[in-house]
Amino acid sequence: MTGRAGKAAGALAALAVAAVVGLPLLCFLVLAVSPRLFDQGSAWLTVGPLRAALSGEALVALWHTAAVGVGAGILAVLLGGLLAWSIERLAPYGRSLWRALVFVLLLTPSYLLALGVERLVEVGGVLEGAGLPAATARSLAFGPFGLIALLGLKGAPFAYLAVGATLPAAGSRLLEAARVHGGGPLRCARVLVGALAPALWAAFAVAFAETIGDFGIAYTLAAPAHFELSTFYLYAAVDREPIQFPLAAAVGLTLVGLCAVAVILQRRALGNRGFALLRGGFSPPPPPSRRARLGATVLLALYFGLALGVPAFATVTASLLRSLGTATRSFALTLANYRIALAQRPFWSSLAYSALLALCCATAAVALGAAIARLAQGSRGRLAAALEQLTLAALGVPAIVLAAGFILFWNLPILHRLHIALYGTTALLGIGYLAGSLPPAIRLINPALRSIQRSLFDAAAIHGGGRWRSVGLPLLSRPLLYTWLWSFVGILLELPLSSLLYPPGRYPLAIAINRRLEAYEFSVGTAMEVVAICLCGLALALFRRLAPAGLRATGVAG
Repeated sequence: MTGRAGKAAGALAALAVAAVVGLPLLCFLVLAVSPRLFDQGSAWLTVGPLRAALSGEALVALWHTAAVGVGAGILAVLLGGLLAWSIERLAPYGRSLWRALVFVLLLTPSYLLALGVERLVEVGGVLEGAGLPAATARSLAFGPFGLIALLGLKGAPFAYLAVGATLPAAGSRLLEAARVHGGGPLRCARVLVGALAPALWAAFAVAFAETIGDFGIAYTLAAPAHFELSTFYLYAAVDREPIQFPLAAAVGLTLVGLCAVAVILQRRALGNRGFALLRGGFSPPPPPSRRARLGATVLLALYFGLALGVPAFATVTASLLRSLGTATRSFALTLANYRIALAQRPFWSSLAYSALLALCCATAAVALGAAIARLAQGSRGRLAAALEQLTLAALGVPAIVLAAGFILFWNLPILHRLHIALYGTTALLGIGYLAGSLPPAIRLINPALRSIQRSLFDAAAIHGGGRWRSVGLPLLSRPLLYTWLWSFVGILLELPLSSLLYPPGRYPLAIAINRRLEAYEFSVGTAMEVVAICLCGLALALFRRLAPAGLRATGVAG
């Protein structure tokens, strides 16, 4: 593909992203102030929906969301910084395992962690089935403390990635200079925090945005405890009859506004101060002592034990209990739940349905993301800046807001007059998955593409090879593959978009599992969770085993 043809393809891909992601979202947010424009009211311009979103139960939900977001964001930054220091500086035993677990936690949907906690502490759950008291743990889990703790544990990997990328530049010489000038431990810590301020603020902004946009925990833990969050309030406004689109749009606008406030606070906190760190000329930090390595290993084991081990143990144990969720206090274990789950055709059809959608949408997200990243790299000025801002803005939009925007947009009368009827179809669900996974894909591919020197492309062209085929794809194979795996796993177990966009009679995997749980078939539903997660792990293991030798040799599949 020539350079001109590549730019044309990238421009078309960018236009498609703007149409698929930006247009439905813009229409949905405009609805909050102009219901008449979309046949949802009589007023062309009004603040009524916004007033409703900032009063009564909606305001309480917004305050809950902001408080949980701030608490979870601070906890995520503290834990993520501790993770980065422990893994990257203290060289714990089994460092590769801990790094892998960071990405496992990053990929795990929040509602699966929440369901594990719920199975552990609920009435008739794992703890009470084993004869242990669960009332105190239940009151903590189904409340602000439990939500902040779980969301903070889930958000720590984002902070780890942000701080870990900057930590090597804050070399040991920086702390040595502080000590030489008379700084004690507290002063040295302030110097290090000051040097890492951009990464810490970025980590907080990301963790805060992820927290306030989280639907899984709001749906599984907060709503049953009557501690309503804005994402569930928006879902209820769209899910009820009649649909209250203006109110839902106003709630969505408040969520986007909270994300904007986090970004503004980040910029004001950093101001115009310089935070440049020299990355060369520093000697590596001294090797940590054996005691420090052992302490870091114990600390990491405690963290991942809480974040992954407790929910995993509770989920697996709950799937084996005969009388889960009943008044019968019995700890009898059985494999009958797995036999029931594996014998049901609806489970396998839902798994195949979600797997096919994940395969297609992940592939499309990587292809479009690479094309748009190429266009942004080769462009200068407004086009590149517009693409950058569009993807950043899309990352800050909660998935439940995007799903509600799709429902509104694809139900517009003008589309029906044009015989475009996608609402309630698998095609719209696939477009929703693509819209949700495309912005992260672009952000993951873009840094890797920018790191490739342009002279390599010129050399390939001089020697008669295709620039992208000979240079781009081989050098980008690792980030492209990881982006695809990220998108595939995220789509396979996706909940917010699936909850609002799934077609009648065709249930994605997350919806099929939730239907079982809502029918009080807790043991069978939990067994379905375990089987789905194991199949995801099996698919990744098979890929690593069957990948071409060249990919394994370069570490792409390793």
